Amino acid sequence: MVGPIRKPLHHPTATIVITQRAIDLFEQGLRHQRRGDVPDALGYELARELRLEPWAEDPFDCATDEPPDWYDNSRFSLNDYQRSRALRLQLEQLVKDRRRARREARKVAKNGASSSPSPIEPPPEPPPAVV
Repeated sequence: MVGPIRKPLHHPTATIVITQRAIDLFEQGLRHQRRGDVPDALGYELARELRLEPWAEDPFDCATDEPPDWYDNSRFSLNDYQRSRALRLQLEQLVKDRRRARREARKVAKNGASSSPSPIEPPPEPPPAVV
């Protein structure tokens, strides 16, 4: 007796949604990285916010286009590294855009306050009283 034909289910890959919180965490991690270390908890929290797989490479560890020499050169590992690297590049660009927007807002606030001095006007006179 022949059973039903089994076909593998098609599971679309989950898309990664970059939230404002993820950008905040990545920006905080970049500050730590400039000082020399990134706390593991920050990397875990970023991975959880981005909903990365547990085996996915940490975006903080993907600073170069090529994986480190010690990295496993299997096809799956390289794909994982490249996906995390692309994610890191997107996050870096979003952080740059955010910083640029903050700078421009500070410039506008500074120039707006200093370039348009408003003369102090006397208060308007009350209308004459009718008797």
